[in-house]
Amino acid sequence: MRIIYIITLLILFLTLIFVKKDNKKKNILISIVYTSCIIYFYNSVIAFILSILNIKNTLFMFSLSYILPSLIIIYICKKNKIKTQKYYLDKKQLIGFIILIIVCLTIGSIKYNKFTEIDYGITDAAMHYKMSSEYIEYQKLFDGKIPDPINILNKPMFGYYVPCGLFMEIMPFKRYISYNIFNTFMLCLLMLSFYVTCLQIKEKDKNNILTVIITLMYGLAYPLSYILFGFGYTGPGILATNIILLTWRFILKDKNKYLYLVLSLFNTGLFFSYYLFAPILFLAQGLFIIYRFIKEKITLKELLKISLITLIIPTIVGALYFVYNGNISESVNTASNNFSIEGTSYKNLWGNFVLLIPMVIYSVILEIKNKKIGVETFFIICEIVYMIISLYFTLKGSISTYYYYKMYFILWLICYIYVYKLINYDSYKLKLKINITFIIFIIIITIFNVEKTIMTKNYRFSSTPIGQELANVYMSNVNIFFPSEVIPEKEAELIINSKKYNQTCEINKKTKILPFSGNFLEKLWYYGITGNVPTINYNKENINNVYRMPFNYDEFVKTKEVKCALLTKKYIKKLENFNKEDYELIYENQAGILIKKK
Repeated sequence: MRIIYIITLLILFLTLIFVKKDNKKKNILISIVYTSCIIYFYNSVIAFILSILNIKNTLFMFSLSYILPSLIIIYICKKNKIKTQKYYLDKKQLIGFIILIIVCLTIGSIKYNKFTEIDYGITDAAMHYKMSSEYIEYQKLFDGKIPDPINILNKPMFGYYVPCGLFMEIMPFKRYISYNIFNTFMLCLLMLSFYVTCLQIKEKDKNNILTVIITLMYGLAYPLSYILFGFGYTGPGILATNIILLTWRFILKDKNKYLYLVLSLFNTGLFFSYYLFAPILFLAQGLFIIYRFIKEKITLKELLKISLITLIIPTIVGALYFVYNGNISESVNTASNNFSIEGTSYKNLWGNFVLLIPMVIYSVILEIKNKKIGVETFFIICEIVYMIISLYFTLKGSISTYYYYKMYFILWLICYIYVYKLINYDSYKLKLKINITFIIFIIIITIFNVEKTIMTKNYRFSSTPIGQELANVYMSNVNIFFPSEVIPEKEAELIINSKKYNQTCEINKKTKILPFSGNFLEKLWYYGITGNVPTINYNKENINNVYRMPFNYDEFVKTKEVKCALLTKKYIKKLENFNKEDYELIYENQAGILIKKK
């Protein structure tokens, strides 16, 4: 079935690529990335439709959802004698494309030790892995009916784990390896989507070097931070935001009405991926549509039609999503309560934006002055107003700093879009290049700790490393990049293989307890991979307690209900009264053993 899925996916991809949009030659690189994004969010919508119809989300059903629209499009094209779309390829842009992909693959390969080790900055990644993995096992979106001894998967957004789950299902690797590859793929998609946005803003760039440099400066900051921490949800939210802004550019330039349907898909995908970003982006789009109506660029009928397709229908589907998960009031209350929960993430109030602010302000002023107001103009204004209001509520404690700083991921995106827009203004080109060169200089001295080295030699030179504040996100990524707590390949195999022996260990389906002697991080990933609870006497209401409670060997020996235990060899070395011969050895590798009481 995997082969059929891949073939039908490829057919849909090529159909969308080659179906004729207009008579103009189009950039093939932009089309490849844009089509990839369409399919990415299309998967989430199909999963949602199948789930509310109570149809299993099998590879066959997804294959059917790929082949049917492909055949319909091909039939319509043949019937109406519609020719294929013509494309052009810019070799310099292709080189930039390849450079960005190589950078992303290199980062992923090094970070995850050729994708064979688990290494993420926070615990979220383990839970996102669990959601993705359980989605393909139960073949349905989480709706509270999936048995889980610890209720932590209540009403999650699925714009991440549907594509991730499908990817893990079709790849011929262990799931956690596919998970690492998928996250690397997400970094590629975030960088390339920004790159094609730049190409759309300035298609006739003579050397393309500056475009690649700015893309790297954008991508190696907040997008890379997203991958290193393992946030999951945030990535598709950033991607949807970028691609929505890009779609509006296509609409204004090409005036193809089918793009409004594509925009509706992306807006719906944003809601499913990370609805924290939706209100600002929906508001910006709504204001822009009204602005176009006031300027008499569209009629009242068009205004209503565009609003219905692009905003109202996605909002209705979003409300249906809340209903499907329970009820609207309960879901909204849960979401609002969650916004006050603190979490670990990269946090820096404004150090990374100091050097960008003058360029962004100047770019926005030029845009308004030259009457080139677009949806991006409304978006950056709405975003800044939202950030100011959110800052007030964050200071009061109503919103956690964790969620406040999540908005920085799309603030970073729109700021860099406006930095790149300055390239279009010839009068500012020299100043822009000087500013970009200065920012790169700051980034380099920050990454290599130049100021800190000088301060170590003689503290009188400086008391505070200014560069680390101005380019703090890059330094933070460097510090996180080098592994601190890693689950090696053999230990990951130990955890994965232990799941195969649930029946042998007589595990109760309701409690699913199989104690594990690992540390907090190891236990969290153990639960994420196997679904088995690593602690004997755990409290469902206290999630941290489940993972933080140390394994007690004496407690395991005394209890009658729990038959098996998974012990790492580094833990066994610390035990004085452990005798391997007292147990039935079920599984063993270089990292540990799975034992059962005789």
